[in-house]
Amino acid sequence: MKDRFKKILASAGGGKTHQLSERYIKLLKQNKENLKRTLAITFTNKAATEMKERILTLLKEDALVAENKHSKKLVEWILYNFSDFSVKTIDSFINKLVKVFSIELGLSPQTELIFETRYYKEYAISKLIEDVKDNKKLQKLITEFLISMIEHKGKTYWGFKDIIMNGMQEIEEYENKLNQVFPLPSHEASETDMIMIKLRRRAKDTITEILKLQGVKQDIHKNFFKKLKKGTTNINEILNSAYIKRDCDSILKKNATLNKDSFCNLFNKLKNIVFKYYVHKIFRNHNYHIHIYHDYKEILEEIKREERIRFIEDINSELKSLFYEFDIPFIYYRIGERYDHFLIDEFQDTSRSQWKNLEPLIENSLSEGGSFFFVGDPKQAIYQWRGGDVELFDEAFSSFSCVDARDKINEVVDINYRSGSEIVRFNNEVFSNLPDVMKEKMGEKANYYIEKNVKQEHYPQINNFKGYISLKKIKTDSKNKEDLEKAIKTELINTIHKIKKRFANNEISILVRTNKQGKSVVDCLTTENISVISNESLYLSSNTNIKGLISFLKFLQHPIDDLAFFGFVTSPFFTKETKKSFKEMQRWVEGKSFDKKFQPHNYLYVLFREEYNIIWEHYIQKFFRNVGFLPLYDLINEVIKTFKIPENFPQSNPFLEGFLEFVHNLEKKSITSIELMMNEWERIESSVNPPSILLPESAEAVRVMTIHCAKGLEFPVVILPFLYFSTWEKAKRRNEFVVEYEGIKRIGKLDKKELLPENDPELSKRIENAIEKRERDNSFEEVNNLYVAMTRAEKELHIFIPDEISSNYSKGWQLILKDFIEEEEKSYGIPEKGTGIKEDIEFLQIKTAGKESISEIESRLILKRNDIDSIINKKRKEALKLGDIAHRVLYYIRDIDDMADIENIIDRSLNEIVLPMERKIFKEKTNSIIRKLFELEDIKEWFTPGLNVWKEKEMVDRNGNLHRFDRVVFKKDMITLIDYKTGDEPVSSYKKQIETYKGILMDYFPGRNIESYIIQLSTREVVKIE
Repeated sequence: MKDRFKKILASAGGGKTHQLSERYIKLLKQNKENLKRTLAITFTNKAATEMKERILTLLKEDALVAENKHSKKLVEWILYNFSDFSVKTIDSFINKLVKVFSIELGLSPQTELIFETRYYKEYAISKLIEDVKDNKKLQKLITEFLISMIEHKGKTYWGFKDIIMNGMQEIEEYENKLNQVFPLPSHEASETDMIMIKLRRRAKDTITEILKLQGVKQDIHKNFFKKLKKGTTNINEILNSAYIKRDCDSILKKNATLNKDSFCNLFNKLKNIVFKYYVHKIFRNHNYHIHIYHDYKEILEEIKREERIRFIEDINSELKSLFYEFDIPFIYYRIGERYDHFLIDEFQDTSRSQWKNLEPLIENSLSEGGSFFFVGDPKQAIYQWRGGDVELFDEAFSSFSCVDARDKINEVVDINYRSGSEIVRFNNEVFSNLPDVMKEKMGEKANYYIEKNVKQEHYPQINNFKGYISLKKIKTDSKNKEDLEKAIKTELINTIHKIKKRFANNEISILVRTNKQGKSVVDCLTTENISVISNESLYLSSNTNIKGLISFLKFLQHPIDDLAFFGFVTSPFFTKETKKSFKEMQRWVEGKSFDKKFQPHNYLYVLFREEYNIIWEHYIQKFFRNVGFLPLYDLINEVIKTFKIPENFPQSNPFLEGFLEFVHNLEKKSITSIELMMNEWERIESSVNPPSILLPESAEAVRVMTIHCAKGLEFPVVILPFLYFSTWEKAKRRNEFVVEYEGIKRIGKLDKKELLPENDPELSKRIENAIEKRERDNSFEEVNNLYVAMTRAEKELHIFIPDEISSNYSKGWQLILKDFIEEEEKSYGIPEKGTGIKEDIEFLQIKTAGKESISEIESRLILKRNDIDSIINKKRKEALKLGDIAHRVLYYIRDIDDMADIENIIDRSLNEIVLPMERKIFKEKTNSIIRKLFELEDIKEWFTPGLNVWKEKEMVDRNGNLHRFDRVVFKKDMITLIDYKTGDEPVSSYKKQIETYKGILMDYFPGRNIESYIIQLSTREVVKIE
């Protein structure tokens, strides 16, 4: 194969997906068996789906239009062998390797790979802080850290948890980016503090000697004399003085009469002491953080083991060991596939750890006659913050000595298939003529913006229109941020109204740099009654009825949670169905809060039950009674049905469907209780990608999204309202770096960029190089973000350029475009019409005719779940439901004498839990389970007539949380706690819950012996919990 090693640089709109698809088809046409020998890697699921569709579409067109019989057979071949159609994300491929080699990696086959890890890391920090009271070593370390913070920063209050969290995140980020682990320093962190204290004393003594010199006040510069006096109590006054970097002669006045030798000796001595102190200060935080980090990692690993999870960032590094331990053929043998051809999309976003796992496979393929084809565009590298390494794009081309350099093809695609000719011309002009100051800031990476890598030709065969660019200056009377934003929003509204005369809402996209800017735009457009969609508006938690459902579930789990009950009774679905207005419910709650008769233990739900008994009985009682017996999915579905949410709020249907799917996915992982569901909800809500509904392609609304989310997309009209963004976040870490010091890598931070440790020239140079690299990377990414934003437009591009920007904001984008607009407004090209103009409508509304019944709506909502269950999960679902029925039956059995009436008890339980058509099947199975259960001696003993027994007893722990005990048996010398379980989780996973129950009983009955048991209903297993 002549082009078996090919790298393609395709700028925005250059058809990267098309290039990959054509390559895939070429391999198939050479040999249809290449379907299972080819791995195409993308970076998002959406891109993988799009590429599969593109490959099939191209083949179908060739088969139908060109009547190519070979292409027709290939389509049939792909569909027949669809499981071999390997177009997937790099994470899904890594996940497959993990599952196959789980034992070698020390993982159980049930281990879940976690992509959003923040929840677990925050939990680890909380446990770390909790452990301080019992872990003396950690207690000493944290105490010393606190004292050190007070001494060095003068703080007596701060968000301590946040400080620890930020320190741990900082180390993790650098470890992932550098693909290496930070070792512990050879000495304790407190030793550094002791050295710094001694150096401060020496500095004070030296300053005192200088001040005693005769004539020193008159003979040295006035400002330095002031700094010396302050330096006796604060060494940082000397450190931050510009004079400390000078030589001795420049400190003295020209007519100085003091003993110069004595002064210079003391000044140089002080200078040496201060810079020694500064070196320790630079690395001080890291010394503490890295010691705490090792305790934090141990706790995090313990959580991973208990939860049976693994983080994707761990896996990339752990998989490397496989390639050292096993031959590539054996790895292919284990995964059941062998790849001879590799295709990689968006290569500029590949991280080094990902590449290290792919490189051995690709090298093996090339050495045996396979191929490697990768496409990308360094100008679109905007994911450096999460590990993307743009330098790999060129490094990969230079790698693989098994391929002759003459056989390597380096191609640049200079066609733009996306945008109109004027937009292509304008972007060519902007980015091939970047200001010299920006090129200087980017360093060598400015080469990615040389003319041959930027300039594109318009492709009139597809886009036979010119396009339109509008540049507008935004002027204000001041540099005040609020005034600037107000002026921008005013212009944005005017611009949108003008564009809407030519384009529909869903053809307009507003791109912003940050989520905060996006929220500001959404609020602005909503106020003007312009339909708008943003990522945030598609989150499940943004829907008021989902919020109400969450509140209701929290209340059912903890009835004494008044805040949850308030959220439920003021939710739209409650007030609509019960005909109680939000204001009425709000006033009622406020009235109870200030009522003198309202005692702390008169919880809201108790008072509500008394005053609104009819509503309680009709809408709430059945859920209050059945919680814990109904499967979670069925419980939520019944709430939706009872309150007629789909009928009363059709616009909420996509959110309800998404929420039910979220719950169903939890059931597949054996998460079937409200408490565990809430833990998962809170975890994923705090993640980078909270649960959301899919963006409706036809939704008639203006899109608002960040530039990062817009990458890979295209829009008829693009508006860039904010040509600036805050530099505060970057400034916080501007002087941060990683260098080698005393033989190990450490994270350090300068007080200010210009202040380097002059007493150690080699260290100073390493620090200087590290900071300069960070600044080059930041500048490069800043230009790339603007490039990505401006190249999303197909027909119109609107840019607002502020005339003046505060010094707290980046001026890079303004600098790039300022030469293109001298007057108030500048435009290029001619405005053209879009596909059509439609009226603003409720963009998420699912039309439901008046005839459609609640059951029909309900059926449509749960269709997806039922389809999946019928194929995959039917048996497990039935087992869970059978366990719930058995649980309910045991509640109604007081003692063994009730077994005489077991038929009626089972019928009663079935009526409360299952549908009529299911009762016959479940009755027989339940009867069998219960009768076999009562053959066990332990069961007979615990159900002996005359015993003092609690059934489904509710008790409150010390923190006010409500717990429900299945059965507690009281004897003179013993209390026996019995808990029924219906899932397939191992008994050990319930140990913590049983210990909590046991602790509550010990608080209520001090001095009594308490034993605890779990009855696994599905297996009739009785296990004693020690």
